[in-house]
Amino acid sequence: MSASWLVTSEQVTGFLQAALEFYGQAVLASAEAGGGDSAAELGYRLIWEILGGEDAARSLRAVLAEPAGRQQDDAATKLHDWVSNLLEADPATEAAAAELMSAFYEREFEAGRADAMVDLGDLLLAQGRRPEALAAYRKAVDRGHLHALIPLARLHYDERRDAVGAKAAYQEAIDAVDPDVSAEALVLLGYQLARPHRDYAAAMEAFSRAIETGHPHWSLAGLRGQAYVLEQQGDLDGARAIYQQVTDAEDAGQAAQALVSLGKLLESQGDAVGAKAAYWRVLDSTAASWAAHGLTNLVNLLEREGDLDGAQAAYGKAMETRNRDAPYALAVIGQLLEARGDTAAARAAYEQSAEAGCELADHLLAEL
Repeated sequence: MSASWLVTSEQVTGFLQAALEFYGQAVLASAEAGGGDSAAELGYRLIWEILGGEDAARSLRAVLAEPAGRQQDDAATKLHDWVSNLLEADPATEAAAAELMSAFYEREFEAGRADAMVDLGDLLLAQGRRPEALAAYRKAVDRGHLHALIPLARLHYDERRDAVGAKAAYQEAIDAVDPDVSAEALVLLGYQLARPHRDYAAAMEAFSRAIETGHPHWSLAGLRGQAYVLEQQGDLDGARAIYQQVTDAEDAGQAAQALVSLGKLLESQGDAVGAKAAYWRVLDSTAASWAAHGLTNLVNLLEREGDLDGAQAAYGKAMETRNRDAPYALAVIGQLLEARGDTAAARAAYEQSAEAGCELADHLLAEL
């Protein structure tokens, strides 16, 4: 089954947010809103022409009016979940939304917005229309939006298994006058060389060049790339030293990724204490996806150790920091309680976790 609705949902959500920001809740009260900027106007049209009109507006009003749950989801999250559920269940609505947005991106491109072709390329790629997506990315590049070389290269390699085409696109990006694009391309080329081809010498060279750029984000990614190569070559001490270096970086995302990688490496070496310390640190990160990853790794390790107190402390921290994987941590607590024979407490934990959207908890409840 196609998962094109995932990309469509992200883009639709963005337009609905633009409409709500421009018109406020009035856009959900009347089909006669209008006069906003182009993105807000499209969000309005999506609600009233594609997603269900008055029924959609009524549903959205109810969703946005709901009090914050245990996860304290913000309006953007609730909006995205509503859109995702609607489009996943109704392919015809998804197709209609995609068609309306495609026409919008074409108009924006003609009006001078080169990056609109990237959004269109992403939409086409999600629909499996690879040649058309490739052409869209190239049009963005030719109009001067050099960052489109990155998805262009990825499409060549990930979707078409065209290593030569991908390398050529990355090289074009590396040679670009935009330092952000060049540094990112060096890192991504390094991983392409290291992962499938195991050309570690060439990968290390690409990562070294990324580091030499001094880019505040991608030079750190280059360091992590070098650590990855060292891990693959068996130099765990060297890899650990680099990960530890990056964990103190000001770039929250890079520091969090390094902490997760460090924790996994230490686990592989049997250093559970060091691994838990790394995972605990990442729970405070503002990089939400990596904080969630760290929480999952932490509670899985605590479960293997049978440490109920530790898992409960991790869950408390997750709730405090609004970690999106907190329901999973609660399901793990339920497993630890069940293992101790406290079926009633385990059931309560599973029910609370399932109510928060954890599918594992649904399965565990069925098996209890």
